[in-house]
Amino acid sequence: MTAPPLSVQPENIKFGSCTIESDKFITICETTLGQVAIVDLAAGNTVTRQKMSAEAAIMNPVSRVIALRGM
Repeated sequence: MTAPPLSVQPENIKFGSCTIESDKFITICETTLGQVAIVDLAAGNTVTRQKMSAEAAIMNPVSRVIALRGM
């Protein structure tokens, strides 16, 4: 995964703020912006951002529910 084509800042791709769920989703907590970026690998690496602050996030691959761990 390369960060610039996905419009994700490279400093946010690190252990603890980036989660890979199977072969379907990658979630990145962008703490400086107060949002979570969700990369849908099954839909051509589509990036969706949600305004929510979280220390960590993971996406359920079946029901499209996101679980957050607060700050």
